[in-house]
Amino acid sequence: MRDRNRVGFAVTKKNYDGKINKIESDFRAMVNKFVRFVFDEELEAKLINQRPITAPELKTYFGVYVKMFRSSDSAFPKAMTMLDATAEANNRNSYDLAINHYKTALENVAGKDKPFVKETELRQLHDRVSQEALDIFDERATMGADDVIEKTRNTLIDQIEEEKSRY
Repeated sequence: MRDRNRVGFAVTKKNYDGKINKIESDFRAMVNKFVRFVFDEELEAKLINQRPITAPELKTYFGVYVKMFRSSDSAFPKAMTMLDATAEANNRNSYDLAINHYKTALENVAGKDKPFVKETELRQLHDRVSQEALDIFDERATMGADDVIEKTRNTLIDQIEEEKSRY
């Protein structure tokens, strides 16, 4: 029988942090083989709210769920806690997509390797792209309590203003 203190069995402990290197390589290889056998070439992206999610977004969901299970007093958290965790991850992903949209757009026009941009042009760009970023957030951040969504949206607005001052 295998020693349960070896690296790899850490995933069964409450303080597991989600790091892949703590999973035994034999197990990772078998999961890889299993997934390729079951899904072959027709693996489809996971959908949440009828939208495909990216690997970084899925990582956010997993991180929030791990945190939720770690903080739960029982073996399994309450359904409402899981719904709240899903909403938190969805809001975080919406925030990340929106702020990345803003940063990428401004970096493409006024980044450090770009020529000088007039202040009026930069303000127009900021106005347009910040509205696009807020639209991205509003379209995707549809889960959870309205006050939580609004708080995350306000944090996004603050971050956009902070980024604006950098440019």
